[in-house]
Amino acid sequence: MDEKDEEAVLLCKRVGGGGIVVPGSMVKKCSACGADVWVSMESLRDAQIGSVKFRLSCMQCMPPQEFREENFRLPPATKALAEKVLGREITEGEVRMVVRELTRRANERKG
Repeated sequence: MDEKDEEAVLLCKRVGGGGIVVPGSMVKKCSACGADVWVSMESLRDAQIGSVKFRLSCMQCMPPQEFREENFRLPPATKALAEKVLGREITEGEVRMVVRELTRRANERKG
């Protein structure tokens, strides 16, 4: 598949799911189930940069096979925003840990 034909997935948290919501986030719809999801302006901007197509997916609809470290990318602006919210830098080890946890949860849903 040509790079310009690839489709990226912007993983989003469902509205009402608890946890931190990035200030200035907007409500959009999951491309698969139509649930309301939170999308930060920075994540949306990162996803729109370049010519890669993207879709929004809530955690519940993300296909388990896509939860692999090689498929995961934390865009620079999103990483910077997360670090601002947390008040500290995020290490590559922490990014890998999050991917492993997402993979575990996806496999639990599948099984």
